[in-house]
Amino acid sequence: GETYLIDSVDVKAALAVIKKLINLTGINVDLSEIEEVARKVGEETKRILRGLKREKKEEGRLGYIS
Repeated sequence: GETYLIDSVDVKAALAVIKKLINLTGINVDLSEIEEVARKVGEETKRILRGLKREKKEEGRLGYIS
């Protein structure tokens, strides 16, 4: 079967925007929680993509016996 990454919040993009706003406003914000979420999302995305590549490679090896 095929697996797709569903629509989700782009945590890294949100983090980049927040960091830019912090730089512009000078407001002090604890980013540790969103940075941790971004790290976990990145790891999970890599894991899913590795699985998809593995599936694709295995599909290429499958063939019919005649």
